[in-house]
Amino acid sequence: MLNDYTQIFTISVIILVISLINLLLSGLLMKLIRLLVFLIPGLLLIITLMFFILALITNDFGKLIYFIFSGYAAVGFIGSIISSLFLFFFTDKQKNKSV
Repeated sequence: MLNDYTQIFTISVIILVISLINLLLSGLLMKLIRLLVFLIPGLLLIITLMFFILALITNDFGKLIYFIFSGYAAVGFIGSIISSLFLFFFTDKQKNKSV
C-alpha cells in the first residue's frame, strides 16, 4: 500500500516540476503570439504518440523501453497542458496582445 502512495507522489512531483518549467517557457512564448502557449504541450503530445507507436510496432525488448518513455512523455504532456491552459485562460488578453 505504501508503494502506491510513493508512485502517486512521484508522478505528482514530476507533473508539478514540468508545469513550473512550462509556465516560464510558455509565458515567454505567449508574449510573442498568444497561441504559442500550446507549443510545448503539442510537442510533448507528438513525442508521446511517437514512442507509443514505436512500442506497438516493435517486436523485441525495446517495446518496454518505448512504453516507459511514452508514459513519461504523457505525464509531461499532462503537466504542460495544465499550465498552458492556466496561462491561456487566466492572463490578461490585452497585456499579451501582439502589436
